[in-house]
Amino acid sequence: MEVVNEAIVAAYGSATEPHYGFSLRAYNRRPYQALVDELARDFVLEDSTDLNYEVAFTYAVRGQQEHYLLLSLVGPFYVLYRSFAEVETPAKQLDTEEGKAILQVVERHGLTRLDPMMLQQRTCLEHREGRTTVLMTVWEALFDYSQL
Repeated sequence: MEVVNEAIVAAYGSATEPHYGFSLRAYNRRPYQALVDELARDFVLEDSTDLNYEVAFTYAVRGQQEHYLLLSLVGPFYVLYRSFAEVETPAKQLDTEEGKAILQVVERHGLTRLDPMMLQQRTCLEHREGRTTVLMTVWEALFDYSQL
């Protein structure tokens, strides 16, 4: 968890007064382009990233099956799943040849996969709603804060 919190502070500039502008800069730098190019050799990729609420590249990865790959703009972290409903469940759905192939490519590029238990943990990143301050989860801070 320490590595995640360090990446959060480095990207957002502060855990208590975060600056979200980093996401557009990181998106324009395309830090994962080599990984995306490698996946595109064997799969059809569709970028559905929405920087209004996401701090990750979001790709539909299609072969015989469809997977969803989120590559965090905060740091070298990712999640891979078959449907949104499966984000918070164990990764048994990735026990296919295609799922394993995608995992191998992403991990060869040095990214760390975060499991469902980790995604639910609270980080150091604060979110304020009026007078209330809550700590964002790993999922919210590294991938998608649309539910806040």
